[in-house]
Amino acid sequence: MKCLLIDGKKKVSFQERKIEQVGPKDVLVKLKSRGICGTDLNSYRTGMPMGFGHEMAGVIEQVGEASEFTIGSKVFVSNLSQHLVSYAPEAPFAYLGGFADYILVREAVKNVDLYPVCESMSYSETALIEPFCVGMSGAKKYPVTPDSHVVILGAGIIGMCAFEYLKSQKVKEIVVVDINEHRLAKAKHAGAIPFNSQEGNLKDFLTEQFGTAFSMTAGMVPNVDVYIDAAGVGSLLNDVINMAKHQAQVTILAVYHQPVHLNMATVMYNNVKVVGSCMFDSGDILEAIEIISQDSSIGKTLISHEIPFENAIEAFRIADDASISLKVMMVD
Repeated sequence: MKCLLIDGKKKVSFQERKIEQVGPKDVLVKLKSRGICGTDLNSYRTGMPMGFGHEMAGVIEQVGEASEFTIGSKVFVSNLSQHLVSYAPEAPFAYLGGFADYILVREAVKNVDLYPVCESMSYSETALIEPFCVGMSGAKKYPVTPDSHVVILGAGIIGMCAFEYLKSQKVKEIVVVDINEHRLAKAKHAGAIPFNSQEGNLKDFLTEQFGTAFSMTAGMVPNVDVYIDAAGVGSLLNDVINMAKHQAQVTILAVYHQPVHLNMATVMYNNVKVVGSCMFDSGDILEAIEIISQDSSIGKTLISHEIPFENAIEAFRIADDASISLKVMMVD
């Protein structure tokens, strides 16, 4: 089978690897769609693979004689599984196995390693489950109602997954902040209230949108209940902390590569709740399957490109350009 490996900075190439033998409880999945994640792009840009290939969907092609699975079933392959056989076994975490023709799942368990999905879901919608769960898990850190005032920093795939989850929960007013007009246009089309932070004052915009509430350190500030940081811009996060109302809630979904200095006095005096969010669990996966399967507009909004796996070099070039892409899927 062909497998995609990092070949240096912004270089990927295919290599041939053998397909592992299927054991009694094992499942061999023919991969049909593979998402390119921000983590994959970091590997691509640095030439150092880390979790390379972890958004996977496919069809079961072979099962062991004691397996509970059925040949022909469409499945989501969970990157939380401890039983994935990577095509680069010397570095099992660096290469999770998703960028290949097949992946073997040892002693696969239903709704732990592999999740069957309904036939109405496309393979790319199924692969979308992984990033959707990341965004959804962050959005679920604090309870919201349809009348909650929510601001999402960053209109990349994780921010937009958080948005789509909140929209599924009937939240009526969600502001999405970014500087990328292509992605802001997508957010607006999906029902978000877009704001380009390079073209105005965020505090003034949010005040106009949501009205004001009290802060013990800043007086009257925007009446925002929940901020979700999917941007990873320290100055923007600081702005949010400094204009947070009393008992505002902040979720950090973004990956920060450098330490960020925050005004902790503001956090303390205003009882601001700040929590980090990373990954998800089995319950999130099952919930994501239900949400995505019931709303085809989610995949149409989030999946910007479907490119043949054999054209992986072009797929990574497109995914690396945020001005034209959101979620790029490599498909068979």
